[in-house]
Amino acid sequence: MFSIVIPLYNKQHTIGRTLQSVLQQQYENFEVLIINDGSTDSSLEAVATCSDSRIRIISTENAGVSAARNIGLKHAQYQWIAFLDADDWWDDSFLRVMATLIEQFSEHAIIATSRTHVFQTYEQRYLHKFLPKKGEVGALDHFQVISEGLPSMHTCSTIFNRSLFKTEAPFKIGMEMHEDHELWMRLAVSNSVLFLNSPLAFYNKQNKHSASSKQLSEKDFHQLVATIKEVNVKISAEQKVTFKKYYRRFIVFSFLKNKKHYSTIEKSVLEQQVKSLLTPSDMWLLRIPSFIPLSPLYRWLKRNISS
Repeated sequence: MFSIVIPLYNKQHTIGRTLQSVLQQQYENFEVLIINDGSTDSSLEAVATCSDSRIRIISTENAGVSAARNIGLKHAQYQWIAFLDADDWWDDSFLRVMATLIEQFSEHAIIATSRTHVFQTYEQRYLHKFLPKKGEVGALDHFQVISEGLPSMHTCSTIFNRSLFKTEAPFKIGMEMHEDHELWMRLAVSNSVLFLNSPLAFYNKQNKHSASSKQLSEKDFHQLVATIKEVNVKISAEQKVTFKKYYRRFIVFSFLKNKKHYSTIEKSVLEQQVKSLLTPSDMWLLRIPSFIPLSPLYRWLKRNISS
């Protein structure tokens, strides 16, 4: 039923818990593909402590998480794919609940549950205004959801029917940031997300740099903008309205946050690339000095970019 793809790069302290959460699932018809992406620590030794015939290890030279996930997908034997990171984990009922949802809602190819973000000193459940009520199931439009906050899809809490993946490399190889969000946008063109509002997955934020602290490379920025343009011509008029709200905010904020790392030429090329997506006032905002504090800036953008 399930192929669980786990990219592994230097996660010796967390892969054990991740694997145990999979092996302790109440639903047992699955395989685990560990894609060792050139780990240099004791990650493989940690995997070896979890002896189970359902585990397969595939070792490659380090090529990044996108390449590792693509390799796992290529070797997967089952129809439903989960991409679980090596420091996240599941409630022991996760796969059982997913199997039930597949049976009840066979027309859906993307199924997700809610998740808990686990920080150093506290935990925070994923919340969103468009979610169904707690414990209930509903179909979500990805573009509406991201217009108001974080996506309902996450690698730790979502399963995908392999029929969605028309190419051998659905994750863009070489992307270092937002490679999952880039794919979610493309998948959402033709698919809603069946969402169960019960937190059955755990996203480990204790040892990860948050998105707000990472640098979005100029190359990744170009790829995301190209995908936004590609997707925007394929979706409905109603979706275009909500999607525009998302990408205007994303482009302006990302540019302001990262432009200090870009050369003058890179900034100029990016400005030309995004010009057709933004309003004149948005383009003016790109000139704001990069020393402006990010948190109040993001809140301002969220309030003032409405469509």
